[in-house]
Amino acid sequence: MLLLACGSSGGEPFSYPLAAVGAGAGPFPVGDWQVTLTRAEVAIGPIYVCATAAASPDLCDVALAEFTEVAVVDALAPAAEIGELHARPGEPRSAMLDYGISWFTTQSRPEALAALGHSARLAGTAVRDGASLNFDAQVDVVPPLRGSPALVGVRAHSEFQDEGSRLELRLDPRAWLTGVDFDALAASGLDASIRPGDPAHAAIAFAMTTQPPSFRWTHD
Repeated sequence: MLLLACGSSGGEPFSYPLAAVGAGAGPFPVGDWQVTLTRAEVAIGPIYVCATAAASPDLCDVALAEFTEVAVVDALAPAAEIGELHARPGEPRSAMLDYGISWFTTQSRPEALAALGHSARLAGTAVRDGASLNFDAQVDVVPPLRGSPALVGVRAHSEFQDEGSRLELRLDPRAWLTGVDFDALAASGLDASIRPGDPAHAAIAFAMTTQPPSFRWTHD
């Protein structure tokens, strides 16, 4: 639906598993604060794996694999199967993806495709000098243009993919919080509700685009 420029790479189609691997729930530092995530739901998909080294709707002339659904994953949990990639033989080099909000060419505006209603829901606590701040962030990462995914040119390389392949997406929601100004949040109270339009939301959404999931293929 999305990649009008992407065609077939030839060869017999096949499918292989797609899994999400979380980062764990231990505390981590952000400035002078110790932050602990208690909730990290992330909407992943659709995902398009391309043969070109710099995936984009214009440059991806061959779609090697697709996950056209959206899965909401627990980014604090160990590896969990979330679906299957539908693929053809070839060497993956890059990928494009949405965080559960897509803007297809047939739509007048972006749309959330998962029941989560957002790209991510990140909640937890931040502690400093005995003070504890509770935060709850509903994050939207919206494609910048109609017909384009939110993230393009994501590094995703494997020498090959076949029926014995398995793709792991490794997500680290801790990294998405490192740009949040917890001092500013604490100055407004000990319960922070982070929503689109807030500076903290902008910091998280930016980090989600600059620090995307990493792609790791394994083979039987």
